[in-house]
Amino acid sequence: MNLMSKAAGSRRRHAFVRGACVALLLWAGVAAVPAATSAAVPLLELREAEFSADDGATWARVALPDTWAQRGLRGPAAGRYRIAFDLPGQPDEPVALMLTRLSTHHRLYVNGTLAAGEGTALGLFDRAHPAPFIVDLPPSLLRSGPNRVEFAVLYKSRGGLSPLLLGPTATLRQLHERRLLLDTALPQALNMAATGLALFMLTIWWRRRSEVALGTFGALSLIGALRNYSYFGFGVIGLPWVTDWLFFMAQVTTVVLLGVFAQALAGRWRAYQRCLIALMILLPPIALAVAMQGHLDQLRRVAYPLLSLASLPALALIVRHARRGGGGASAAFALGVFALIVAGVHDYAFQTGLLDITANFWLPYLMPLVLGCLALMLVGRMVQAIGEVEALNRELDQRVAGRTAELEDANAAKSRFIAAASHDLRQPVVTIGLLVGLVREQVATLPAVRAMIDRIYDAVGSMEALLNGLMDLSRLEPGTLKPRLQPVPLATIFDSISLHEQTVAALKGLRLRFHPTDLVVTSDPVLLDQIIRNLVGNAVRYTERGGVLVGARKRGAGMVVVQVWDSGVGIAEEAQARIYEEFEQLANPGRERSKGQGLGLAIVRRGARVLGHRLGLRSVAGRGSCFSIELPLATQARVPGAVGASAPDPLHGCTLWLIEDDTAVRGALVLRLTLWGAKVSALGGVVDVRRQLDECTAVGAPLPTLIVSDQRLPDGSGLECIALIRAAAGHAVPAVIVTGDTAPDDLARLDRAGLPVLHKPFRAAELLALLHAALPEEDSAPAA
Repeated sequence: MNLMSKAAGSRRRHAFVRGACVALLLWAGVAAVPAATSAAVPLLELREAEFSADDGATWARVALPDTWAQRGLRGPAAGRYRIAFDLPGQPDEPVALMLTRLSTHHRLYVNGTLAAGEGTALGLFDRAHPAPFIVDLPPSLLRSGPNRVEFAVLYKSRGGLSPLLLGPTATLRQLHERRLLLDTALPQALNMAATGLALFMLTIWWRRRSEVALGTFGALSLIGALRNYSYFGFGVIGLPWVTDWLFFMAQVTTVVLLGVFAQALAGRWRAYQRCLIALMILLPPIALAVAMQGHLDQLRRVAYPLLSLASLPALALIVRHARRGGGGASAAFALGVFALIVAGVHDYAFQTGLLDITANFWLPYLMPLVLGCLALMLVGRMVQAIGEVEALNRELDQRVAGRTAELEDANAAKSRFIAAASHDLRQPVVTIGLLVGLVREQVATLPAVRAMIDRIYDAVGSMEALLNGLMDLSRLEPGTLKPRLQPVPLATIFDSISLHEQTVAALKGLRLRFHPTDLVVTSDPVLLDQIIRNLVGNAVRYTERGGVLVGARKRGAGMVVVQVWDSGVGIAEEAQARIYEEFEQLANPGRERSKGQGLGLAIVRRGARVLGHRLGLRSVAGRGSCFSIELPLATQARVPGAVGASAPDPLHGCTLWLIEDDTAVRGALVLRLTLWGAKVSALGGVVDVRRQLDECTAVGAPLPTLIVSDQRLPDGSGLECIALIRAAAGHAVPAVIVTGDTAPDDLARLDRAGLPVLHKPFRAAELLALLHAALPEEDSAPAA
């Protein structure tokens, strides 16, 4: 009776809540069942019972719900309950008995007959905890008048019994399903969702280790969600003390992680940090030793209040972060953390029996909600960050567009300047080259003067090589030159390059070998010859001993790789990206002219880019290099017929109109062409051409059989002059364009015209060869 007096205060405190809940359940159940079924069997709520802790030797009257801890009785322990009730008659319909809390180890007797039973002793795989319960009773077990229900129960912890409901099966089944939905299914679903969200947080932290706050809260949420889910399970992991220790460690770890999260969010607090470290070092081994002795409940009573106190500094840090401008989401999250601490205190009270057995854990409901609040805060931060990134991207795009426009303007201005300067520079170089060539021919019998002229001739040649290299770079600007792809036999290119480079290699004592090949590739023959020629020339130029090997072989399906091996100085790995830049010569710091101008590999890279061929390089400093270029294998065996190189025959009997506005260049060309035997008419532009055509028409003079014209004229262009002459002649008069223009647009225009083009400066032999190739076969035959 003293035990009953101690529990009376608790019963009065919860009487109102219990009454309201039962009334609601009764209303819902009665409303859901037809009146015809509920009339035969009354819905009874049984709130008084007799309890025996010594297997029926003595009995004490208790009120339901009965919580053992409130009466000083703690588990693990066994007990028996018996409840008496009256029925107006024997039921003639299904009847059920429902309790909101009954031990998972129990036996149920109705009027002395065993009606249900689960478990008889504490085993390895059952924690013997209170859970919702319902059982269908055969109507034959009940009788009119007095009846008695008796329970034998066994508890590991949280012992006691809830009120009983006896009534129609349909009504109580609905009530039981609702109870399971609210008490079990809902918290399980919430914590499963929280587990997924926690794993998502941990994944983000794994990819961005700087997000310490996110990672620690994700770990905290994962451990807490798994622990909360296990509250509603019916098994243990291995030995019971192992499960108890894991539950205890989950509680300790969540508190420590909460502290780490708060410090990552709002700044470190050294004293608090040391406290957390002490908890994580001391409590696990102590709890393990105590759990193995079966006394972990005693440790919980001491440790859980300390853990609750250890959570308060974390709450203070989170509140400080929210007050510093974290926004509404941060304030809501701080409120949520406070609610979690309150829920932890409530669950501790429920676990230790300070609350009625019919209460519920709060953490399984609150933790997913707080986690969702943090998720909203993180989503807000993410949206804000994405907005900032988009704004930065727009600003960056605007800056890039502005800078690109500036670069394009600067590049266009540079191109215009270089084109104008190049054109003006090429004119005197052409004149010097032609005149020096003529003088060189005249002084062949004067050795002293010939030596001086040879040095001048070589200097002019170096200047011509530089200007031609710049011309090649300008021609290979993207969009300037359209490659003419066709089957190209590599043997033809190898033979042509070998004929030119063998002499240079022999003078240096090198062995230059071209591996025989019958492979045919698809490329532009002129550009491909230029690329391979530059690679071979570069290898010979920078190799002092050993030799150079050039070969081709198939690679994969439909590809051919051409390789140029040398035993030269090699290229260090850090310098390999620079060698394709204009005027870059790693082994020529003194800019010695005999080693070129540093444009060969730049021309190779641009040519390969225009053709879409891939370049490769393998090199070791001091041991040599291997340059390679990948080419598509030709899909057809037909190869265009090769045009034989015409011998530089004189132009005897050729009527040639020379159109050139620069008087110095015009005079030098007239002298050179006249010595080759051509009958030259020198004109200065479009006006002169029109006047010459009128005079020829008036006197019946013959029109030219060959035209040599500068492209840039003061009153028009060379293409315009050629068109006028061809229109007057009625046929396509052979013509050659001579130009010093390097602007990409001008070069593209000439390429589309389809006329032979000779770029200034040039050697006399180059001019003669191009003129000979432009003439029909009968006109270009040598004179008898």
